[in-house]
Amino acid sequence: MTAVAGRSTLRRPLLLGIAVALGAGAVFALASVAEQRSLAIGSESPHFEAVARHPFGDGSAIRAPSINGTAYRYGRILYPILSWLTVGGQSRFIRLGLGIVFSVSLGVAVVLAAWLLEQRGRNPFGALIVLATPFVLLWIRDPVFVADPTALALVLAVYVAFACRRDGYGRGLAALALLARETTVLALLPLVWRDVRQGSTRSRLGWAAAAVPYVAWMVWLRARMGTWPFTDPAPSRRDALGLPVVNVVDAVGRASDGRLALTVGIAIGTFVLAFEGWRVRSWFPVAAGAALSAAVVPFLGPNALPYPFEVSRVLLTAQVLAALTWLGGDDRSRAQGAGVTSPGSSS
Repeated sequence: MTAVAGRSTLRRPLLLGIAVALGAGAVFALASVAEQRSLAIGSESPHFEAVARHPFGDGSAIRAPSINGTAYRYGRILYPILSWLTVGGQSRFIRLGLGIVFSVSLGVAVVLAAWLLEQRGRNPFGALIVLATPFVLLWIRDPVFVADPTALALVLAVYVAFACRRDGYGRGLAALALLARETTVLALLPLVWRDVRQGSTRSRLGWAAAAVPYVAWMVWLRARMGTWPFTDPAPSRRDALGLPVVNVVDAVGRASDGRLALTVGIAIGTFVLAFEGWRVRSWFPVAAGAALSAAVVPFLGPNALPYPFEVSRVLLTAQVLAALTWLGGDDRSRAQGAGVTSPGSSS
């Protein structure tokens, strides 16, 4: 078990993260000044903004609710409510709050990725691979407010907490990750499954407790809006996923469309990179988390597949974890090199 990083070890990751956060903030600022596009147009950005303005509302702030959904949009509450808290609940500054939380989240993700690599004995500057993901490259062109960097940062924070033997903190962070994006459960499953199989009763109860805030929020939304987020009848929710492989095969058949070809390439590339990394690398839980996060690729629906940015956004966590898996090396004797216990060890 590697000792927790000291101040000197954290210096380079922190500097990297601060630089990335400032850079992301600059992108938002330049886009706003240049007025090259409205920051409220594109992807899920307008929905996150609407929720952030009224985090405890009844869904009436959502545009075209019958299409976009209400409970569905409020289901991922953490990013909007953090943005709302950042500006003290002042609606006129909500875009500033959204930009700050997005930028800080991206910076934190780089800090944590760099720390994990450094504990693995690798160059922490490899964490800048986060900036080379399709999501970030497309986002720089069209900066919008979305929750995925926040979800990614929380997944990495859970990994770091377990690496430092702070399992309780890790489960608390997992509770927040679920409120940021419910699909983060895929990246957390390796740790959950290990504790279910080999952990103590206390660790199992800890994971059950981590689900309580998410369940409570779902129940509140059901009472407030009359439906569960995961059963919202809106097409935006229903068409996000589909039958396995069907939509991917259909998209491949129509890949003469340049945008569709790019989307299919991003999706299949992420899937192959993640699963091949899991097959040949040994970094637990990073490699398994990458593969499980990429497992959604065959199920992508018609609401995501035509759009490169949407697919890149959905697969951001899988892409970053897959990249870290490859950067982390393949020496099986290093399975605990990041301080995270291997699959066969106890909690």
